[in-house]
Amino acid sequence: MFKIAICDDEKEELNKSLQCVTTHFESATDKATVDVFTDPKQLIDKVKENVIYDLYILDVLMGDVNGIDVAKIIKSFSKNAKIIFTTTSREFAVDAFAVQADNYLVKPYKQDDMDNALNRVIKTIPQNLFIIKNTSDGIKKIYLNTICYSESSGHYQYVHLDNKEVLKIRLKTNELWDELSKYKQFIRPHSGYIVNMDQVKTMTSFGMNVCDVDVPISKNTYNKVKRIFMEYTFNK
Repeated sequence: MFKIAICDDEKEELNKSLQCVTTHFESATDKATVDVFTDPKQLIDKVKENVIYDLYILDVLMGDVNGIDVAKIIKSFSKNAKIIFTTTSREFAVDAFAVQADNYLVKPYKQDDMDNALNRVIKTIPQNLFIIKNTSDGIKKIYLNTICYSESSGHYQYVHLDNKEVLKIRLKTNELWDELSKYKQFIRPHSGYIVNMDQVKTMTSFGMNVCDVDVPISKNTYNKVKRIFMEYTFNK
């Protein structure tokens, strides 16, 4: 499932974009959740809180805020973020390419225009891989890109997701690591923890800040963890 954010300070245009996106995914194989914002500053706050979306649909001109500048901030937190700009003019097209925008829709656009844009962009988003686990709340389909980190306690793994949900799974750390280590975004900074590096905000010799939680790094593995994290970050 894809996570999409739409930001437009004009409610009528925002609703139109939302309707086009909703209509697109009603008939698509893939599904999506959509969050809408009329204030770009609220979206920026979300991004700074490490709430990451697969795709951002941004109006270029939103009062005194330029959508291009919003995109630059988003890219500083999520290098691989996909962005579609909507605007009434093509004059910002060059600036849009400067922030590696994935598409540019000129208003008024039609459903077909949004469909074509979404089809092109979605193909470039890594497949939403998942694992299926028996949790204390029943069998769950856990999308890998929603995992922040897991921590062990007793005979259980507590898997923390980016929506603040915590899944309790009766499993050894090594068993979960055997499954997640197949995917390059996961790292084991400490014997009792597994971290999704895509969710890491900062890293120091003391730990990794993941979804606003400090996960410890073992002193014995710090240099190795640092090297892997740096290589992963710069090669994304």
